[in-house]
Amino acid sequence: MALYDEPLFDEEIQAWRYGPVCPPAYKFYSEFEANQLPIPSKEILLQIPDEKKKLLEEIWKYFGGYQLKTSPISERYNTHNS
Repeated sequence: MALYDEPLFDEEIQAWRYGPVCPPAYKFYSEFEANQLPIPSKEILLQIPDEKKKLLEEIWKYFGGYQLKTSPISERYNTHNS
């Protein structure tokens, strides 16, 4: 990340047709489709270094209030009806 001159995670980001994708994250989250995402366990959260937790909390404060009822891609390409 630009703020700390180091990546937030080690996985590769790839250029896919509709934007950047982290393939392991895509594979994990795509299994949930439109269902609620799992809440991370306390053990997993304890593994995140404090400086990264602070950064993630700042991001949540800024962007956490935003949500979409449908994605811009599904609206544009009408994928939610197929």
